[in-house]
Amino acid sequence: MKMGQMCHVINRVGNTAHNIRYNRISTRSLWRREISWALYTIMKNLLLTLIILFCSNLFGQNDSILKSQKEYFTKAEKLVNNSNGLEALFYYHQVCFPDLNTSFEIKAKNKIDSLLPIYQKKESTKWIGEWKLKQLKTNLFDYEKIIISDTEISFYQKVDDKIASRTELIKHTEYNQTDLMINLNSVEFKNKEIWEFI
Repeated sequence: MKMGQMCHVINRVGNTAHNIRYNRISTRSLWRREISWALYTIMKNLLLTLIILFCSNLFGQNDSILKSQKEYFTKAEKLVNNSNGLEALFYYHQVCFPDLNTSFEIKAKNKIDSLLPIYQKKESTKWIGEWKLKQLKTNLFDYEKIIISDTEISFYQKVDDKIASRTELIKHTEYNQTDLMINLNSVEFKNKEIWEFI
């Protein structure tokens, strides 16, 4: 009889004969089925184990992140109480950096929103004056001089020019918690250019 061929067997149970049909299956295909089932079971258990390990590791990391957020927030509060708001800004930023939306982050963002404009304004007052530029000679920027006031920056193509070629309002960039550091020196112009004054 060939493989996969149907055959009839009479099974005697007591006095009654039952007609049973079955496919003749080779031992090789049974072995393959058992191996594939065993591999499926192993992979399922391995996947379940990895999921459990990942979740426990994730929760463990969240605990350590919350602990470090609390430490940074406490340091920042002490610095603000000691009138060192600039350094406190950097600690508040460290609290917000993981972006887990915890209560510490919400409080730190509120503190940053109130402190950052003060220190941005202090930085921008250092820029006030007339500046001769040597590095802005490119195809896009052909300016030799800029004049910075309290509210705007005027660009001049030549040092001797009296009429500005371009004038931009000073608008500091918004706080972005995904930045590595708080940026006090960046200005965003209406054409979405971002300039940083150091």
